[in-house]
Amino acid sequence: MRIPYHATPEILHNAVVRCLKQYDLPPTDAGIVADSLLFASVRGVDTHGIALLPTYLRELQGGRANRRANMTESAHLPATSRLDADGALGILAGHRAMNLAVEKANTFGIGAVSVGNSNHFGAAGYFSFLAAQQGLIGLSFSNADALMAPDLGCSKVLGTNPLACCIRAQGDEYFHLDMATSQIAFSKVKQHLAHGLPLPQHWVVNGIDHATLNNVILKPLGGYKGQGIATLVQILSALLADMPTDTELSHLFTEPFDTPRQVGHFFIAIKVNAFLDESRFRARLSTLMAEIRRSRALEAQQVLVPGDKEHQAQVQRHEQGIPLDEEVVKVLAPYLDVTDFYQPT
Repeated sequence: MRIPYHATPEILHNAVVRCLKQYDLPPTDAGIVADSLLFASVRGVDTHGIALLPTYLRELQGGRANRRANMTESAHLPATSRLDADGALGILAGHRAMNLAVEKANTFGIGAVSVGNSNHFGAAGYFSFLAAQQGLIGLSFSNADALMAPDLGCSKVLGTNPLACCIRAQGDEYFHLDMATSQIAFSKVKQHLAHGLPLPQHWVVNGIDHATLNNVILKPLGGYKGQGIATLVQILSALLADMPTDTELSHLFTEPFDTPRQVGHFFIAIKVNAFLDESRFRARLSTLMAEIRRSRALEAQQVLVPGDKEHQAQVQRHEQGIPLDEEVVKVLAPYLDVTDFYQPT
């Protein structure tokens, strides 16, 4: 599958901001959305990067996402809070909520924020990284529309319900786990179907030979254990925020685009020196990660820790640019020049 269009992260960031401003999104909000999308694309997570822009534009145009949302906070205890996102783009709700959790953690050692009335928030790892950049441990969770069967099941009961954790070690090294609780993200399935590629047996319960976006049923990661983690994420995200469960959510990629989805999220920030000297913790984390990487690997393989693959992709894409599919190029064409595209050598 060859992608003929590539562009630099800087050029794409500017184009995405200009595009979102045309949809009446305030400049600061447009910058945050662009940051999140490029964060994922630069790290090779194409399913949750700039490929999501056309879907988010449909949400803004149709009214599913409130472009002038009035997000409100209610707090009953000092270290916790609930944020009503008022139908905002999920990226904007998550950005505000994680920064609120960080603010609380800096005062109380830990901060937790539940979010309701939101939408799809893109890459969960973006929000955990926001906390880690500021020296804290960041955790992000979200529920999603039901696309996955429970272990030994054959009906859609659970979402792909992502979770992420990011922790800074020494220097610019990070432990960065960002995962769906299905065997594969649904966006990856969507990408395969769009290019006529077969779906691997271990991804789906059915739909391998005659797969469509409507009939594909994903398998949970690790069977019964993945099902349990997906349910836990739903409890923290949807139930704690009193939002619809996975089976009650509308589908991200299909109509109605004029109706808020009411997705729930959950964010935690932890201040390291509330427990341990920060420099000692970071040194030990770097040592642990190095020990795992040095462990004996299978022939012709390399042992990695969460975040290594994304770091490798980041280096490559800063050199070769970010690949773009036809739909994204069409959306961004008014904000780009032909000279902005190139074919990597």
